[in-house]
Amino acid sequence: MNRQLFVDRILEIENLTNNLGDDDADRLLNWGLSQVDGLIKHIASNEEADNKINQLIGVMRDINSLAGDLVSVKPDAMVDLKRKYHRFLDSSEFVDQDECNSITLRISKMTQHDFLEYIINWLNGKSE
Repeated sequence: MNRQLFVDRILEIENLTNNLGDDDADRLLNWGLSQVDGLIKHIASNEEADNKINQLIGVMRDINSLAGDLVSVKPDAMVDLKRKYHRFLDSSEFVDQDECNSITLRISKMTQHDFLEYIINWLNGKSE
């Protein structure tokens, strides 16, 4: 499996970070790139690896999109984001609607930078 092919693919997609400033765009890209090895490590087929990378790219696009208008984020978008994240990891985690309601209120008052840090930690199961 050619890891660099997947890395290059992620780096070439402009709309993964178009709603973010330079530092936050780098943070999101670095987070996404840090996921690649774990996603493709035990995959034998290029097709399956490509599918996993597409799922990762979808999560990154969603994070970028949410960051573009934090005051308009709906709880359902948070539920969808967490489900997509766990789908590409082939893991299941209960997504609590009440938690997503609370998070939505919290992030509506955040800067993009704080949102990005918060959402990456939240997706990774790290709570405050």
